[in-house]
Amino acid sequence: MDNPSPTPSDAPDRLSLFQRFTNAFFETDRLIMQFPSPQTFFEKIGQIMMKADLAHAVWIGVVHPESEWIDWKVMTGIPEHQKSVFRISVDPESTESILFLSEAVRTHKMAIGNNFLSALTQPQWHRILSESGLQSSIAVPFRQKKGVGIFALFGNRVGFFETELASLIEKFSANLTFALENREREEDRRKKDERVSRLQRFTRSFAEINELLMKRPDPDQLFDAVSRIIVDSGQARTSVIGLVDPQSGWVQWGWSTNSPKGWEKLLRVNLNPVLPEGQTMTAKALRNGKIALENDYLSSLPEGDWKSFIKTTDIRAVTVVPFFFQQEIHGLLGVAGDRIGFFDQELIDLLDKLGKNITFGLENHAQEANQKKDAEKIRSLQRLTKALADTNRMLIEIPPPQKLLETACQIVVEAGETSAAWIGLIDPGEEFLEWKAASGSSWQFFKDVRISFDKESPDGQVPTAEALRTGLPQIVEDYSETPGSHIWPDAMQKIGLKSLCAIPFNLHTGQKGVLVVGAEKTSFFDDSLVDLLSQLASNIAFGLENWEREQIRKMRETEIRNLSLTDELTGLPNRRHFHEYLKDVLDHVQDSRGKIALAIIDLDGFKTINDSMGHPAGDKVLTRVGQNLQRSLSEKAFLSRIGGDEFAVLISDFENRNRLVSQLHKLSFACAQEILFEDFSIRISASIGVSVFPDDTGNMEQMLRLADFALYRVKAEGKSGWLFADGETGKLSLNDMVNP
Repeated sequence: MDNPSPTPSDAPDRLSLFQRFTNAFFETDRLIMQFPSPQTFFEKIGQIMMKADLAHAVWIGVVHPESEWIDWKVMTGIPEHQKSVFRISVDPESTESILFLSEAVRTHKMAIGNNFLSALTQPQWHRILSESGLQSSIAVPFRQKKGVGIFALFGNRVGFFETELASLIEKFSANLTFALENREREEDRRKKDERVSRLQRFTRSFAEINELLMKRPDPDQLFDAVSRIIVDSGQARTSVIGLVDPQSGWVQWGWSTNSPKGWEKLLRVNLNPVLPEGQTMTAKALRNGKIALENDYLSSLPEGDWKSFIKTTDIRAVTVVPFFFQQEIHGLLGVAGDRIGFFDQELIDLLDKLGKNITFGLENHAQEANQKKDAEKIRSLQRLTKALADTNRMLIEIPPPQKLLETACQIVVEAGETSAAWIGLIDPGEEFLEWKAASGSSWQFFKDVRISFDKESPDGQVPTAEALRTGLPQIVEDYSETPGSHIWPDAMQKIGLKSLCAIPFNLHTGQKGVLVVGAEKTSFFDDSLVDLLSQLASNIAFGLENWEREQIRKMRETEIRNLSLTDELTGLPNRRHFHEYLKDVLDHVQDSRGKIALAIIDLDGFKTINDSMGHPAGDKVLTRVGQNLQRSLSEKAFLSRIGGDEFAVLISDFENRNRLVSQLHKLSFACAQEILFEDFSIRISASIGVSVFPDDTGNMEQMLRLADFALYRVKAEGKSGWLFADGETGKLSLNDMVNP
């Protein structure tokens, strides 16, 4: 039932109460937008309530999952040294329980103890609370990500928490849930941004190392640079590199960055699985030649000196990346993170590629050390290495697929002594390859050439098709002498290609791709060139997949933002969206010298519906009222659910006050429409507070404050009507409800 209208004697007190609560709401809204930590938020809430003189003590606590005890975060109103006495259980059977607090937690509903001392059985609690002058209390639960929160206020007399005050406190508690959920969303977004930033930094480190490989450093320079760059980029807590002694099998540590002192004397690794030092994750990674990961490194270690040592450091996650030389295991790169779960899949993939690039760098340096006589090939290798670095730099920008493929073809031809390059993709289950990009003039010759995945087809009996089927590079030393050369005779002759290399690559979507490079000389593609082109093809695959991941990330960011701006129940813009929109529209209205009205709508008697018919009925009312309000508004109006049973409307398309009043009639009628729930017919009225910019005020905060104050005056003076900030009032008659 609705509360009776106030008598003249108690109206000022009620208005004062509404004003103080309005101020508390505004201060809370400002606090929410600052995204404080939960503890800071709880402390500030306590200060706000005490400052507004709405309680004589404020306690805020959390009941964690699997616990019966309230973990108090804020306790005001009692001496500091006595706070530890209040170890309160939510178990109603416990002797250390306060019944109304227990009831609020168990039922998830507000509970009032307006004379709770009379039922308090703990003499020490009774004495402290009595001496502190606390005789009545109200407890309102709120949602907490890991448990249930309890918001308790205390008064200094029996019966302190009357119906109106209790109702306002319950609404205020909804702000606590919103604020905590808002911070959780912000924290999730921040972690995602950190992960993306970390991946971008590592990608830049990857490019820096590849640029170093371009210079063919000796192994010592390479290892020192790799170890340093990984840590300096902010990607890792520490990094180490060790080489395997081929005679003894022991790992000799030689390079490290930011490593804890004395680690190399304790970490002994041997390839022999019989030895204790051969049972570590590092030894196993070296034996199988595959990257190894422990995202909770400390827990994985057996008891011993090494585990004791790790406990003294902040190393909590470790990845071991083996690398090779001349097809034999040569050494390892160890990378450590400072938290559990440090390494996600994208970072692991990049480290795996880094290990392969170290192998490539060692092989490349060895080739230079052997002083190959073919200087022409060396120049080709250098230019293709530069092409590889150019491609890596391009990957940092995450280009779209078509640009990536076209640029890769262009870089290959411009960097080396190759005459043509083209790239094709084939979808799972398809027979024919689809050419996606080619360098220069070669596109017109090869765009219609058919490559079949079917080995029995004439179009499938060429090296490019074989590369796709086997997943292995295919080299044609002299195209004129190769079976199946008749398929491309005109194209090969016009471009002058005599040798060819087809490098396959796979995508996680199941697509297969191939990079085909042609040269004007026979026997042009030796192992070094094939290795470089294979690395380039691998980078192309990485670029295609990275672009797809980036699109998914952007889409998820958009989805997360949309969710953070939308009310889950009604689908309307929420409070945060409303505040952002109001700020923007006021800036526009101010520039255009226009006007805009703000109407804040509060449903009368909504709590009675919730209490008597249940939350499903309340949800039905909120959803239907939101729909009715939306239909009553013009396209230019903006409707938002700003919390609980409150809606806000921004109206800009009115020429004068009469037009605006007409719109308020429509809003009131929309709220008063009959709502059917199960076998019941529900009718509800609304109280509306209105302020007009710039007639009433020149700033957003004052506009909100005036509309809220007008709303609370409508509530105090009998509900079911509207009131402008300048005092003009109106009501919806019974006849209006039926015939608008």
